[in-house]
Amino acid sequence: MKQLFSYERVAKRIANIRLTKECDPIKNILSIIKKAFIYGGVEKKEFEDVECSLSIKNRNTLIYASCAFALLFLGMFLSTYLGTDSEALSSLRLRSRYMYLLVMFGCICVTFIAKKIPPKRNILILITCYLFLTGLFFFAIWCGTCNQPYYPSVTFCVFLVALPFLIIDRPYRVSLYLLCVCFVYIFCSNRYKEAELFRLDALNCICFLYLSTAVGLLTQNLRISEAVQKRLIEKQRDMDPLSGLLNKSAFERYICQAVEKKGHGVFLIMDIDDFKLVNDTYGHVYGDAAIRMVADCIKKVFASPAVTGRFGGDEFVVYLDEDTDKNSIAERISTLQSLIRTTAELPSREASITVSIGVRRINSHDTNYIKILDHADKALYRSKRLGKNRFSFSNEED
Repeated sequence: MKQLFSYERVAKRIANIRLTKECDPIKNILSIIKKAFIYGGVEKKEFEDVECSLSIKNRNTLIYASCAFALLFLGMFLSTYLGTDSEALSSLRLRSRYMYLLVMFGCICVTFIAKKIPPKRNILILITCYLFLTGLFFFAIWCGTCNQPYYPSVTFCVFLVALPFLIIDRPYRVSLYLLCVCFVYIFCSNRYKEAELFRLDALNCICFLYLSTAVGLLTQNLRISEAVQKRLIEKQRDMDPLSGLLNKSAFERYICQAVEKKGHGVFLIMDIDDFKLVNDTYGHVYGDAAIRMVADCIKKVFASPAVTGRFGGDEFVVYLDEDTDKNSIAERISTLQSLIRTTAELPSREASITVSIGVRRINSHDTNYIKILDHADKALYRSKRLGKNRFSFSNEED
């Protein structure tokens, strides 16, 4: 009867939630709009998880786009030397020539700046992207207003729809940016063009702004959702489901790249003492719970940017991307062992879960991951021989 009552209570709560949602459609619609404009149609946590990968995409797009536009403006600059024209047309070509040259050098500068920016500097990359777009919009506004005041602005309308595809950001930022650009364009058009042509340009600007905002919102949402799905697949591929740490292949892939690039750091390998006895005495269910508790302790003591993983069974690994001295490492390991002893308790109060640890401080002699693992393994078995529930550094450091 007690279990039946709990099922009924859960069913009532679900019904109440559905009823609440149905009774407040306006709030639901506002919530959907907010999520679409602020986080690209995904949850806040999901968006934050993919910000780094979006930043890398923006950086790569910026490099390729700035190179392509530099070549385009170089071609336009050279084209101004072709043919002979009237005096008025020659003056127009001369003005255009200087502008093409200026924008071309601007694109080249953006290319070099983008290559120098570290991929994980999200804000700096976004600022550079918006500066690049601003330069191109400045060129389009100049072409459509003060340089050619007697013709409709085709270049600006094309740029208004096309250029937002070069950046992935929160949709509301892109929309506000395009709105500001349109205000500047309308102001310049009003100043340099006749009233009738200005009204035509203003109408075109409003229509293309609406089109750009709608298409941009859709594409930004799709690209962000695609990045979230890709991140989810990567997590499922790289994550050990029991411990929530990286699995063996993902951890090895990461540490191989880190050792090759940096050549320093600290590598720890550990396993639970007498884990087979724990499984045989208390069962595999408790063994799995013990693995989860030890993994939680490792994540608490060795938080990001440390990289943590589970090699399988009761074996765990940690990589610290820092040249830490032995005393600091020993202090953190002691904290971990103490936390495990107090957190991961056995049903029998007479004993507790403990771990033995082997440590290798990576140096210039560690040319590959296999050597590092071998040194750390030897240190781990040394800890086992000395009585377990302790840690040892590799022999070269004793």
